[in-house]
Amino acid sequence: MILRPSKANTWIGCPGALAFCEANDIKERARTGTDWAALGTQAHKYAEAGILSLRWPDKYLAKAEELANGLPKNIRDIADRYIQWVDEFTFGRERMFWGVERSVPLWYEPDHRGTVDFFAVDGRDLVVVDFKSGREPVPVERNPQITIYAIALYGELQAEIDVDRITIGIMQPIESREPSFWSFTIDELHAFKREITSAAIEARQPLVSGRLTPGSWCKYCPAKQNAVCPALDRQMMEQFNFGDPELLSEDKLFAVLQNIKTYKSWLESIEDRAREMPAETLEKRGWKLIQGARRFNWKEDEDTVAGWLQRSGVDPFQHKLKTPSMVRDEAGEALIEGMYETDFNKPSLVPLSKRGRSVGK
Repeated sequence: MILRPSKANTWIGCPGALAFCEANDIKERARTGTDWAALGTQAHKYAEAGILSLRWPDKYLAKAEELANGLPKNIRDIADRYIQWVDEFTFGRERMFWGVERSVPLWYEPDHRGTVDFFAVDGRDLVVVDFKSGREPVPVERNPQITIYAIALYGELQAEIDVDRITIGIMQPIESREPSFWSFTIDELHAFKREITSAAIEARQPLVSGRLTPGSWCKYCPAKQNAVCPALDRQMMEQFNFGDPELLSEDKLFAVLQNIKTYKSWLESIEDRAREMPAETLEKRGWKLIQGARRFNWKEDEDTVAGWLQRSGVDPFQHKLKTPSMVRDEAGEALIEGMYETDFNKPSLVPLSKRGRSVGK
């Protein structure tokens, strides 16, 4: 069992999860469609070569161009934004100590290493940035994966650098053209290191010692994906063991609400697991699969298909009226004043720690 930084959210939050999956031979469910993980790896390789080619074109430019040609345009554009940010962050700062794709030893996992996408010593800060090419937003505050990278990197560099803060960042170009950052002190770094080390020790204990603790980290856990986690099953049974929902106490209501996304995901996993069962098993249980609606997808990327359709005399795009927001951004508020009304979607329930305007304020 390897405690990978990319899975840290799971084994720190639920130390028994990986051991449980390993002991019961529970594998992560195979994903269909585009292999986003492979595309992400390619995007990282291209970004590394692209960043280095800005400083040493003779050595890296040809490699960057070769890797760029192997990427879909939308993924290449995302990587280009990351390359541009690194260039702007380091430009004209010849004395800045920085690097990309640096391999660092994992103190809690002997014989294994992690990879820091970008780091720099910026004044009294050690800045560590992780490049994410995906669409799903990744929060930076207390992000366990990047915190592990920062701790490992600081441990390797502390004899060479003099810093008093660590700043971790997530560069997710599809969300923003600038990284989101979160900082902590060296004392806090040591506290995080103790917390992570403790979780790693517990994760390696016999299964009876490893706690199975349901939470937001369940999302990518194979046990949740296969709907076989006993702890989540037990918690759901306890929290849903009530009669008339209208008589539910506030305490129980908010206890369920706290975990409602995890429960919804769990129920979807049950459906996914049932869909993969043989037809005879489903029929025996009184169920059957029916064919979903047929849909068609272009084999090539958008630019290629659009160009081909235009050359064939077909308008490739569906035209529709611009929204008030689009026109306001393009031409200004004065042009459309009095021509639109304001409405809101259904309000969302979120914890107080989440940003957003409250209803009625």
